[in-house]
Amino acid sequence: MSGIFLLDWATQAVSLFNASLLLWLGLTIALNAERAQPRPAGQRGSAGWGTALMTASLLAGSLFFVSHSALLSFDLNTVSRGLNFWWHTGWWPVIALPLAWYVLVLWYSGYWDDRGTALHRRHRLGLLLTSAAALALVALVLFANPLPSLGSASRNGPGLALAIGGVPLLVLAYPLYILIGMGLALDALLRPGPTGRMLGDQARQRAQPWLATASAVLLLVSVLVAATMFWVVRRLGADPSQPLVIDAVLAATIAWADLAIAGLIGLASVMLGQALVAYEVFTGKSLPRRGLLRFWRNALALAAGYSLVAGWGLTLHLRPIYIVLASTGLLSGFYALFSWRSYAERERYINQLRPFVASQRLYDHLLQQAQAGPGTRPEGGPAGGPETAAASVSFRALCRDVLDARMAILAARGPSAALAGPPLLYAADGQPGSPVPAALIEAIAARAERSPEAVLPLDPAQAGGAQWAVPLRGSGERRGPGAAGGLLGLLLLGEKTGGGLYTQEEIDIARAAGERLIDTLASAELARRLVVLQRQRLAESQV
Repeated sequence: MSGIFLLDWATQAVSLFNASLLLWLGLTIALNAERAQPRPAGQRGSAGWGTALMTASLLAGSLFFVSHSALLSFDLNTVSRGLNFWWHTGWWPVIALPLAWYVLVLWYSGYWDDRGTALHRRHRLGLLLTSAAALALVALVLFANPLPSLGSASRNGPGLALAIGGVPLLVLAYPLYILIGMGLALDALLRPGPTGRMLGDQARQRAQPWLATASAVLLLVSVLVAATMFWVVRRLGADPSQPLVIDAVLAATIAWADLAIAGLIGLASVMLGQALVAYEVFTGKSLPRRGLLRFWRNALALAAGYSLVAGWGLTLHLRPIYIVLASTGLLSGFYALFSWRSYAERERYINQLRPFVASQRLYDHLLQQAQAGPGTRPEGGPAGGPETAAASVSFRALCRDVLDARMAILAARGPSAALAGPPLLYAADGQPGSPVPAALIEAIAARAERSPEAVLPLDPAQAGGAQWAVPLRGSGERRGPGAAGGLLGLLLLGEKTGGGLYTQEEIDIARAAGERLIDTLASAELARRLVVLQRQRLAESQV
């Protein structure tokens, strides 16, 4: 450490923050990743090894910061077996991470999906060059041993003879290696290839700014690493036969550079996590999930609080029991806040779903209509009575309070279409929605019957402002030759008022609510017809 309290505290806290955050991201991807699905002929599936690579890369980054945090607790001028263990252990993820990030970006950009794309042709040589550089560095570390032992040990070693102009070969090769890898990764992000995933283009467009920023930050990190390594070598390279002694000025300079580099890596980790939880680009899911975004924010808060408390205790060299007690209090308080927010979210969900589960007293209205006489509504006419008004209220609550959609259309299909009546329309501005052309509904329904996907993207210019189509297929009993391929209806959604993507929870709620509304309308109309028929039979019996 440098001996400057605030500097050492900040460096230790940032290192612990990166270690915990990268560990959380790696385990989250491993536990939430979509399992590899069979692809059509001619398409290559890479979901399995792609998510495995992402998990391994994040865990390797976490391991590096674990070793980095351990190194910060040692005196670099004191000979220690533990010091040299963490010093040599930390270099392996340092060598692997630039190549892993580049390969990961290529996987995300669709490099292995189609070998005939411009992306594949453009990066074929770059991938070979980066892989060869990584293997060369591994061979250099294994056989030439260019890493001097820390502490008051001699810097003489067989690997130190491999130098160019007095600069060790490792110091020259590693910055060039990470510069090439980060630069190629940034190019692949800015000019990706086609994707075969459902909604892959939309998710890629929204996640690209986060990932491009992360790559740019990592490119800046590589420049800082190169500059720091050259400066340290020049500062210590006067006489290789002398012991490696780090004075106060050198320790402070290295600490400032270390803090800047670790802080930039932490920023890149936050950008990567934002792309992960907001758009699920690495788990393979077609839509993000609101719960994962909430857990991500909790993980950020916990990592920041824990790293500050633990870093403060380690920098002050407190007794371990005090650090444990402080960490226990922090974790208990955070868990209490997490439980409170979970209950608040649960109450909010219940309030949003109340319009769909509460009774609309439809059968009371039907009996009142029946008592008023058969002439109150023409038999066989479209559903437009109290049941339609109640369904419109529920549909409006769904679109406004749950989905936050600008516009929406709910249209019945199959046997329910003749009973449910015309489509329900919603517009966020309060104006009545525009009538939907029947040909448009038929075309979207035909596409939905042929596709097994849960959400279909639409062209707003051709779909009356709708961007997404949610097929309402109902339960398995509705699938059959007479049920229009199992399609119960369609829910067309415009963009969200805030401009974001619909989450998986929102689509699931919308699908269940849409199916229930169609069933309610169809059941109410069928009950009304039965009541009218019963009155006619009674009148005939009396006559």
